[in-house]
Amino acid sequence: MLIAALIILILASGGYLLWQRRPADFEAAQEPGGPGEAPPGQVSQEGVPDPGEAAALVAANDLEGKFWLYIRKDRFELSAWNGNVRAALYTVAVGENPGDKERVGDRRTPEGVFRVESIHDSRAWVHDFGDGKGPVEGAYGPFFIRLDTGRWKGIGIHGTHDPSSLGTRTTEGCIRMDNKALLEIVDKAVPGTVVVIEP
Repeated sequence: MLIAALIILILASGGYLLWQRRPADFEAAQEPGGPGEAPPGQVSQEGVPDPGEAAALVAANDLEGKFWLYIRKDRFELSAWNGNVRAALYTVAVGENPGDKERVGDRRTPEGVFRVESIHDSRAWVHDFGDGKGPVEGAYGPFFIRLDTGRWKGIGIHGTHDPSSLGTRTTEGCIRMDNKALLEIVDKAVPGTVVVIEP
């Protein structure tokens, strides 16, 4: 009887491990570049916050069953959540300088709990990065998700003309992400959506 119970336990554990592995292997096999490579703009599912931190954020901000975004600057990650369940994880670029925003022009991404203020079609927007190349068309990608940070104006989550900049400190304070990844969240990030930005 004990041997039968052990065999069942071992088989169940093996099935669980196989089940846990299969989605990642399947997704990797579907993407260009093959297994082991994350899709463009998306990183491994090993991000933060952990389930306990997520539950605390959900409870503190009344996010049960609601769509919200979590950005971890030091890991260059933006994760999309539905209540306590992480739906997606993406690589982003953040402000060139570390730390919380202190003044206009300091090239830092503000930290705190914010809300989406508005969403703009930014396909026709241009931006001069001051690098001698002049105005760049499509610098903000297809959409600009403007955040209400209370104190700072012009901070948002947007696409990019330069996907190679993702995973770096390079922005003037915004959160920059892959254009395809942005399209996956823009319809859900309606005005009022909570956005948590942590160091």
